[in-house]
Formats: sequence, C-alpha cells, structure tokens
Amino acid sequence: MPELNHLAGVQGRVVMDGAKAALAVIEQAAADFLVRGIADHRSGWPTGFRKATRSVALQIAPHADALRNGPFKDGLLTACREIGHRRRILVRPVWIDSTLRLEAGAKKLELRPTPSGVMAVFFEGDRELDSTQIDLSSDPVKLAEKWLGG
Repeated sequence: MPELNHLAGVQGRVVMDGAKAALAVIEQAAADFLVRGIADHRSGWPTGFRKATRSVALQIAPHADALRNGPFKDGLLTACREIGHRRRILVRPVWIDSTLRLEAGAKKLELRPTPSGVMAVFFEGDRELDSTQIDLSSDPVKLAEKWLGG
C-alpha cells in the first residue's frame, strides 16, 4: 500500500498548489482594490464600476425588452425551426441574461442587446465569423437564412 499513499500525496500536493494559486489571485485582487481607494463602503464595489454598470444596463434595457417581447424573436424562431426542419438540424434557443443564443450543431447565432441596438454575432464552433447590427423591425427570415444558409 505504500504506492497508494505516495499517489495520494501527489494528488494532495496538486490540489494544494491549485488552492495556493487561487488564494494568490484573490489576495492580488484585494490589494489592487485597496490601492485604488475608490471603494463604495456600503456595497464593497468600486463606485465608478457600479455607476458604469447601471448606466449601460439602462441604455440596453429598451433593446433587450424589444428583443425578448417583440415579434422579431418569434418570427426568427419560427423561420429557424422551418429551415432547420428542411435541413434536418435541431435549432435550440437559449437565453443568457439579455442575450438570445441560437444553437444548431456547431453554428451559433447570438443576438446581443447593446446601447445602440441589437447586434447579431455569428459563430462556427467557438470562432466568431461575423457580426452585424440588426433592426428589430426588419424581416427575421432573412437573418435566419443568412445564419442557416436557407
């Protein structure tokens, strides 16, 4: 059994090295936070970061709401389902916060609300191929055909 004890010691050392590395990252982040001296003492977050995050969220909100509740999303999902059915591809919609991601095999399409509108980002695997601004009052079938190859 000495071999097992030796193996357990090696695994324990690997776990400890990983924990030490994680602790070092946390300590460095805390030191950076304190050095900047811009903490909002009520929440612990940097004041500028909190204000910037809220500002962007308020700018994105109308576009995110239009994407989630408007007719464009329904038309796009219907068109993707029909094109996918013809090509025998399952299209899966996933909401990630305010982003709508459509997945069809290795292809992905993300509709990301931005302060200036909604951005369509095309992926093949994990590689971004293209991105374009879309108008939610346009024809969603054209976007579905562009993404799935009609």
